[in-house]
Amino acid sequence: MKSLKILFTVFVAIFLFSCDKDDDKVTPIIDLEARTIDYELVTTPTSTTGEVRLTGRVTNIENTNFSSDSRQQFIQLSRRPLGSTTETVLEQNDFTAIAHGDEITLVVVINWDIANEFQPEFVLRISYDPDILTDGNTNNDDSNSSNDVFVLSGFDINSLFS
Repeated sequence: MKSLKILFTVFVAIFLFSCDKDDDKVTPIIDLEARTIDYELVTTPTSTTGEVRLTGRVTNIENTNFSSDSRQQFIQLSRRPLGSTTETVLEQNDFTAIAHGDEITLVVVINWDIANEFQPEFVLRISYDPDILTDGNTNNDDSNSSNDVFVLSGFDINSLFS
């Protein structure tokens, strides 16, 4: 009788433990974020001009690996004249995967002149195929589109020359 009680207790403990494991499962979430555009001087500047390196960083900030087919998404780093909607693409990456916690960087070197009265903006953008949410692949469904664009003002870059 005592061994039957022990066996029953072990069975209940295993059952409860396995139930708790199911409760601890994490819901898969994918969120790619256009995190930032870092900027730094590449050359020793003259009083108003120099070369500047721009590094755009896109990070998978959630708990699931992003995985998709080619031509369904891309990242662009672009220049946009102040007050305009027209952009010139400086660098692009047609990526297919970003592991959770990893990042993709786009790097360009530009000539800069702080004497320009109307400095451009630089735009880091994640773009998806319009049908990406209906393609049957949940590993490429971005859960938060509000962080898919990061804009850097050219006036911020001017601070490198002071």
